[in-house]
Amino acid sequence: MEMFVNHAVFKLFGLMPIFNYGDQLWKSLLNVCYSLCVIAFVVLQQFNIYIIQQEQDLSGWFIITSVLVASFVILVQALATGTGMQQLMVELMEINSLLGGVKRRTRHFTATFYTLYSAGIGRNVFRTFLLIHLEMRAPTLGFPLVVPMIIVLVRVNLQIYLMELIASLLDAIATELSVSLVDDDRYTMDEANATHQYRRILQRTEYLFGRLQKCLLMVNTLFGWSTAAIVVVVFIAITFQFRIPMYPMPFYGRSLHILQNG
Repeated sequence: MEMFVNHAVFKLFGLMPIFNYGDQLWKSLLNVCYSLCVIAFVVLQQFNIYIIQQEQDLSGWFIITSVLVASFVILVQALATGTGMQQLMVELMEINSLLGGVKRRTRHFTATFYTLYSAGIGRNVFRTFLLIHLEMRAPTLGFPLVVPMIIVLVRVNLQIYLMELIASLLDAIATELSVSLVDDDRYTMDEANATHQYRRILQRTEYLFGRLQKCLLMVNTLFGWSTAAIVVVVFIAITFQFRIPMYPMPFYGRSLHILQNG
């Protein structure tokens, strides 16, 4: 259930193909069309920001523009690497099935995964309501701008999701190897059979580790440009928030207005 919900969120924001690529052309076309619709939505928000906000708040405009550009890069890379993402998920599921006999705890995602969702979405929604309440942003502009911010957030969580999945498989491989090497039945074998059995165990472990390493390389390929874009967004946000007056913060405009009238 947990995996199903997370996959649904990733697909909703265009970061994973809605349908599995296969022989049916209509599924591939729907995947591409949906991704293009999300990309067009982000581009439209950039035009709205350029027209409405460029003269009101340069710092806020620059920060929001960086988020929009980052979300655009993320969506384009997700569209271009949709087949690769599906291959990665299939590979991880196959490795997981090969380790089906290993006893392990049910995997749940860490607190970091859900804290990012809660803090990120809560902050963006609260800030948007506050800006609208203080009449510093129109509702027609404020609410759509939450989407690109969530796209960036979900992309980060998708990376965390994949790394935690790979880490759990790595732990399962290590557990299987540990259990196999301490099996008491091998002490009753002769040296030749024991050597052959240990060789088989090590070959299987090497095979699984090799496939898992391939998955790590695929993650680096699938997330390269989007990771760089997210780093740039964080750098720009921190730089502009602390080096110039906090115009993106809604209290600034209202406080300045009160002081001027007082």
